[in-house]
Amino acid sequence: MGKINRNGYKGFVDSPHKMYAGNLGWGLDSQNLRDAFAEQPGLLGARVVYEKDNGRSRGFGFVTFETAEDLQAALKAMNGVEVQDRPLRLNLAAERKPSSPPPVIKESTASNVDSSPSSPPPVIEESTASNVDSSELVSSASA
Repeated sequence: MGKINRNGYKGFVDSPHKMYAGNLGWGLDSQNLRDAFAEQPGLLGARVVYEKDNGRSRGFGFVTFETAEDLQAALKAMNGVEVQDRPLRLNLAAERKPSSPPPVIKESTASNVDSSPSSPPPVIEESTASNVDSSELVSSASA
């Protein structure tokens, strides 16, 4: 099945069958999110994401299911449903790719013209990707 997430909300069970739930009310907690999906078959868990520094909701969370079929059925049934007077915005969740891979160091192949004993310094190429936390998930929105 899935592993139990021991950080934060104890009722969340992780699974590869996960959806992103956005447009959540600021007062909605993980148990409320789980309750909103309680009638959906195969529900494993739900978790609202909070700011690390102040504990305030970030307005989104994740809901997990036992199978891909359960996930698809819940997406179809629950997208746009109002929870605490706000329509849910649901999408499949996908792992975030690392934003800043380590720099690539290439050794220079130029010949040493001045015959000094030291070799030329390595060339460092930096990635221009934006800074994002690779431990978080993002919505794989479909256009």
